[in-house]
Amino acid sequence: NELQHSKSQKIYLPSSEFSPILAGLSVETANGFRSQWHRLNTGSLRNVTVGAYNPQGRIIGRAALNFAPGQRDAEANFDLPAELRRQISLLKIEEQSSAGSTVLFDDSWGRPLVGLLAGSDANAQPLLSEWHFIEKALNPNADIYKGDLDQLLAVSPSIIIMSDRARNDSPELVTFVEEGGLLIRFAGPKLAKRKDALIPVALREGDRDLGGALAWEDPQSFDAFPKESPFFGLNIDENITVKKQLMAQPGNDTDIHTWARLKDGSPVITSAPRGLGRIVLFHVTAGPEWSELPLSGLYVHMLKRILPLARSSTAPSQSTDAAWVAENTLDGFGVLGPAPPNALSIENETFDKTALSVNHLPGLYRQGIRRKALNTVKDPSRYTQLKAGNLQPISYEARKPKSLMGFLLAFAALLIAADVIFALIASGRLRFSPRMITHSIVVLCVLGLSFPSDSHAQSPKNNDALDLHLAYVITGNPQIDRMSKAGLEGLATELTRRTTIEPKGVRGIDINTDDLDFYPFLYWPVPRDMKPLSDAASHSLNAYMASGGTIVFDTQDQDRQKLLGFETHPGMAMISKSLDIPRLAVPSKDHVITKSFYLL
Repeated sequence: NELQHSKSQKIYLPSSEFSPILAGLSVETANGFRSQWHRLNTGSLRNVTVGAYNPQGRIIGRAALNFAPGQRDAEANFDLPAELRRQISLLKIEEQSSAGSTVLFDDSWGRPLVGLLAGSDANAQPLLSEWHFIEKALNPNADIYKGDLDQLLAVSPSIIIMSDRARNDSPELVTFVEEGGLLIRFAGPKLAKRKDALIPVALREGDRDLGGALAWEDPQSFDAFPKESPFFGLNIDENITVKKQLMAQPGNDTDIHTWARLKDGSPVITSAPRGLGRIVLFHVTAGPEWSELPLSGLYVHMLKRILPLARSSTAPSQSTDAAWVAENTLDGFGVLGPAPPNALSIENETFDKTALSVNHLPGLYRQGIRRKALNTVKDPSRYTQLKAGNLQPISYEARKPKSLMGFLLAFAALLIAADVIFALIASGRLRFSPRMITHSIVVLCVLGLSFPSDSHAQSPKNNDALDLHLAYVITGNPQIDRMSKAGLEGLATELTRRTTIEPKGVRGIDINTDDLDFYPFLYWPVPRDMKPLSDAASHSLNAYMASGGTIVFDTQDQDRQKLLGFETHPGMAMISKSLDIPRLAVPSKDHVITKSFYLL
């Protein structure tokens, strides 16, 4: 009160150009995501940059954030593919170091990558394919990748959807589920005829026909969803009926694992955990052959409710009541670091309502293998600029540039003087006692240590997501690596000079440790004594090729093929054992490669 009524007191407030920008919601879009931001002082134009980072601190992308005078809210739009989007763990304003300008992402972030397992109807007309109805329902909420099982596993989807026509019970699919994947499968004639192990509950033989010419019962509609079901609360249209279904064996186990029932009480959607993963079974087909569910909006909402169960490949399928323990916390400057000793755990049921305090700091909290973010700002619209009242407001002034000319000239003069002294000593014209020499060396060492070095220099590869770079595989042979780098640098120069493609540089890549997602083109000179690839390198390369990356293998022996008797290149033979390289084929006349040209 005394301060409010004292006109002699001053209060320092940031000017509009330096006022806080607070983080809001981040919402995913079809091609990326948009992030909402809120500022307190709207008195001027404000242009800043929002950076997206992965857990290792590498930049994934940047987006401009522009506020017009008088504008309080603005959005930053990121255009990123699903593979990069899922790696983001943190957003922050690059021009402002503040916990309020930093957003942490947890296991719930990222449009899940859903794999559709190819079946016998993959090339059928759209309206006759079960894929058509699944894709239409998933498109608003997920990124979709289609292919056979090997192609799907190469891109590491969090969910695999299997229709009856795509039935597959291979050990690889079982392993995918047991290691944390979510399998959504649909019934049909094949499953009715022969059961397998990838089902959540025991099934009866055959199927149940409702409403057919020889059936005693009428088609059934859906009953209200139980509270334990992820579909609880969804509105049910009475016009959605089921004409045919697979029947589950009655029993307590079936009751526990039932998510949806028909009016007569028979299960129509069941689910059960399997290892670290989960299996969900729709007891009807993915298309409208057995029910009208695929033609309804309820189908879209059901699949949307299932997707969060697999948002993270490491997140368990069932919730727990254990407390959340602080793992990493933000300091006031928005820097994420280990949690201090005073950070207390938070009970599961109160986590979303927890207010920040000295014991409940913003950061990432862990519950077993799950992680959850407690961000600094929950609702930025609730914050307003501090009012000066009767106090005299004074704005922070930007620091004036400080000239380093005098410092640099003094340093240069010192170096010249030292050079003259050492020259005189070396020529014998100037003599010092051992004690004087020792003191001089100590003084020079102290002066040398007084100049700080930049210990925070970032690796050039941290920014490769922002520009095009050509890349080559490091073989460990210095001569081959020098030739690879020189060749790609020449190619980059010619592309810049003669085309609209302008590579920013060339990178040497270690296939065992480096991320390949940032390089659309990879040159690999394969030596004859190539060693077997590690499991990590094989997985990384297969995922890279499956997602559209181009690798040029150079065996470097075309001029010696006759001398070698046209034998198989031993290095390529070693590599191909663990890589999914498709068989070469002659391109058709209408292939895009026949319309390309060469820069001679």
